[in-house]
Amino acid sequence: MSHLKFCQQSQNFSVIKKPDVLLPNSKVLTHCRSMSTSFKIKHDDSRFFIETKEGVAQLKYEINDGIMDIKHTGVPRALGGHGIGKLLAKAALDYGVQHGLIIKISCSFVKDYVFNYGPQYEKHIMH
Repeated sequence: MSHLKFCQQSQNFSVIKKPDVLLPNSKVLTHCRSMSTSFKIKHDDSRFFIETKEGVAQLKYEINDGIMDIKHTGVPRALGGHGIGKLLAKAALDYGVQHGLIIKISCSFVKDYVFNYGPQYEKHIMH
């Protein structure tokens, strides 16, 4: 059972338990904890990303004509296996849903994430 399935709504944020993540409805920082480390998920016009001393974990996307195309997810090898890619995938998918975008997934990691952990996104995905 995935720890990402325990969600509740709180004001303007989606709160995910273990690790804690706040997913805002706009372009502000998202804070999360994985193990004993705290991360800030940042968002700009083309990516969600986490900057660490080991490097930058990021999910890149493009938005054109109401379609959000999730292109690529990359996590530094030193951070692999700690769920950081899943956090980025969830942040991007939630952003697309919250902003009424049709989601196209070109990234195989995010396709696997939706298949294994996020069937609730299926109705928003272009196949």
